[in-house]
Amino acid sequence: KPITVTVENKSNIFGEADPQLTYSVSENGLVGSDTLSNINLSRTDGENVGTYAINLNQSDGSNPNYDITFVPGTFTIGTKSITPEVALSQDTFTYNRGQQKPTVYVRYNGTDMSTSDYEVLYSTDGNNFITTIDSKNKGTYYIKVEAKDSGNYTFDSITKTYTINPKP
Repeated sequence: KPITVTVENKSNIFGEADPQLTYSVSENGLVGSDTLSNINLSRTDGENVGTYAINLNQSDGSNPNYDITFVPGTFTIGTKSITPEVALSQDTFTYNRGQQKPTVYVRYNGTDMSTSDYEVLYSTDGNNFITTIDSKNKGTYYIKVEAKDSGNYTFDSITKTYTINPKP
């Protein structure tokens, strides 16, 4: 008898355990109290935010009374909303005619985050942020850390400042 077995789409949030993969059989598909055996479900490898295929098949010789059409599904991993910690290696410098910028540390749960999940932007006025800055002059500089659209996390941007003071 022809029947259709369809994977039920599943999802989770980055860092969570996968839910159990399941399938459904077309309505009025199985005869009487029949059940299917040896149906194998697996999803494409990957743990980052994105969409992955869920495939299914059956072991050879299983379910001989049915001509099964398998319909794959989709597994979606969504971004995780977090509040990271942002720290600067130092927040004050003394003018020395050279380029001066602090190292930016971005951590979540005490672990350094991957730069694929965030970007660091710079500004001299706190408004117009860019990816690089010439920070040789005296004054206050702004650093903003934002989640990348393609990253595994989402969070509100965090702004820090550092100052280059006049030479005493």
